[in-house]
Amino acid sequence: MIFPIEKILVADDRIENIRAAETYFKTQKMLTEHASSAHEAIEKIEESYLEKPYDIVLTDLQMEDEYSGALVAWIGYKHQAYSLIVTGKDILESNGHGNTTSILPLMKYVKGMKSDSAVWGEVWRNVMQHLDTQGVLYNSLKQVRNYVRTPLDSNAEICMLAFPEEYQTGARLLLEKQIERK
Repeated sequence: MIFPIEKILVADDRIENIRAAETYFKTQKMLTEHASSAHEAIEKIEESYLEKPYDIVLTDLQMEDEYSGALVAWIGYKHQAYSLIVTGKDILESNGHGNTTSILPLMKYVKGMKSDSAVWGEVWRNVMQHLDTQGVLYNSLKQVRNYVRTPLDSNAEICMLAFPEEYQTGARLLLEKQIERK
């Protein structure tokens, strides 16, 4: 059994993708918020943490930078939110975006583009199926948040191991840039 999912953040730099996600999640009566950039998503994750944190973060991969979505996932995990990259980038093909939506780190693929609310339905079905069978990480993150009540870099380090190495490296490089700017 998994803990209830009360709040979801969808981060994508394309408004048509955000609208499609919102359309789907409204039909499911789920509380979702959106961010139109990685920067905005990170701010929302950090600001909401102490009051009503996100349970799940669904982020695009390529927004301001090639791996900005990986950084969003990193920050999400640091703040005990189960984070997934939902990208139009075909991770099996090196030629970029196609008519497939990839869900990482689940390594699942949905036919169609994120601008279609039905694709978000399939994405969510895959996420829920994964949580039903392998929800240990999600439940662990919720328990850490309930008892520790502080962001943990160690959560991010461990959770990001499930992502391809290039995404981990991209997230670390962007994290270093973010730290340098502060």
